[in-house]
Amino acid sequence: MKLISFLFLLISLSTVSNAQCSLSASFTTGAACPANTGSIQMATTGALGSVTYQLNGGLAQSNSLFQNLSTGSYTVIATDASNCKDTVYPFVPTNLSAIVYQCVYNCINPTNCSIIMTATGSAPHMYQYRIAGSSTWMTIVSDTISGLLSNTNYEIRELNTFGCTSTIKDTVINQTMSLSTLSTYSCTNFGTVSLQVNNALNPISYTIIPSVGNFVSPNLFNNVPIGTYTVLATDASNCSVTNIVQVNSPNSSYAITHPTCTNSTNGSIQILLNGSAPYNFSLNSTPLGSTNPMSIPNLGVGNYSIVATDATPCTYSYLLQLTSNNLPSNNTIQVNSCGYLTMNGITYTSSGTYTQTLTNAVGCDSVLTIQATVNTFNPSIVQNGNTLSATQPGVNYQWFSMAPFQLIAGATNQNFNPSLNGNYGVILSSNGCSDTSNTIAFVLSNVSDIDNQPLFLYPNPSSKNINIQYDLPFNNGVIIICDLLGTKRLEKSFYHAFHEISLEDLAPGIYLVYMNIDGKSSQTKLTKQ
Repeated sequence: MKLISFLFLLISLSTVSNAQCSLSASFTTGAACPANTGSIQMATTGALGSVTYQLNGGLAQSNSLFQNLSTGSYTVIATDASNCKDTVYPFVPTNLSAIVYQCVYNCINPTNCSIIMTATGSAPHMYQYRIAGSSTWMTIVSDTISGLLSNTNYEIRELNTFGCTSTIKDTVINQTMSLSTLSTYSCTNFGTVSLQVNNALNPISYTIIPSVGNFVSPNLFNNVPIGTYTVLATDASNCSVTNIVQVNSPNSSYAITHPTCTNSTNGSIQILLNGSAPYNFSLNSTPLGSTNPMSIPNLGVGNYSIVATDATPCTYSYLLQLTSNNLPSNNTIQVNSCGYLTMNGITYTSSGTYTQTLTNAVGCDSVLTIQATVNTFNPSIVQNGNTLSATQPGVNYQWFSMAPFQLIAGATNQNFNPSLNGNYGVILSSNGCSDTSNTIAFVLSNVSDIDNQPLFLYPNPSSKNINIQYDLPFNNGVIIICDLLGTKRLEKSFYHAFHEISLEDLAPGIYLVYMNIDGKSSQTKLTKQ
């Protein structure tokens, strides 16, 4: 009975001891960067006596540090002197590796390219980048780096909070879209042009200029004649790149002389075949003959289709383009001239539109259109009674008198009525040009009435004598005859209604006649023959 009680007591004590187990294990890990350099540092609280540690079911050890571990999950059991156990599951983080997706050049927005990255290894992830050669890293928590410079080499790496960093990745962003070409030619299939585009967004469209041959998807033109072409590739972002491609045959050569000007016809093409005679050539389906080499002169700007054959038989198809950057000049000028116009050695005496063909600085014909206004005048004057008139209509007028010269205010019409005898002229003007007439000796042609009664002088003109007739009673009359300079040449008194005066002492010419009757005067013009 006593033995049974003792055993029960031992079992009871052991149960109480396990129930009071307070061992608690914890750990810190060191990342495996580089590989197989990870670590687990164990720690415990509440242990009774010494503690041993067992890693992944291996041998127990009293050292709380496990080293030289690779990346992965581990199981560690901590046991104290009372056989109290606690199990933990540490994870040794992995080394990092960043995968960089290089962006494609975009001509629409070439300075805002982005790099997208995918990381492997233990999270959380961050990234660092810098321009190659720089000592300063920029850190971001996003997996996209935007706003990078075009055609610039960047270095990129990943890091995490465990202190691991990935190897550095080099990437050159914003690569410029490029186009490469390859051409061949055969007698049976003519030419082929294959195209290769780099750094572009699919789908890509292709164009060949001039438009020839057939396009075979995805990037081939066939049936292309011998010649020089421009090929154009356009990607999905509407970026384009061009290249020049030449299609040649090893058994044929050609030489081109481009026209001097776009309107010239002094261009030429020469083709040489290295095959076997006989040869045949045609230009735009018109036979040219069999001469080899074949020279085709007098060509202007344009595309020329030439077919040549030899006895092989081999057919050579050409599409050759003649160009010129020298343009003829077509200019129009407006010129206002007085009397006449001289341009480039040619004189024009009347208004009109004229053309001249000249040679410009690049040797091309230049058509000069001249819209000429030639202002000519007929500065003559006629007298009709007491009115002077300029014979040319439609211009501006300014009348003047002589002895001394004086512009007459307000006398700006085609017709002018002087109030005094004298010498008069007119200045004609239009469009900045002017001409002056000869002067005319003006004498009032009609004798004025005195007291509204007629006074007559006749004959006029006269070669010998003139008569003065006044039909009313009067006491005294005086007649004075002067030349046009105002010099008195004759003076007579008269007292009767009819009086004759001799002109024998006067030289032929025009004279001014002044008459005074009882203090009232009149004047007229006299012509001595």
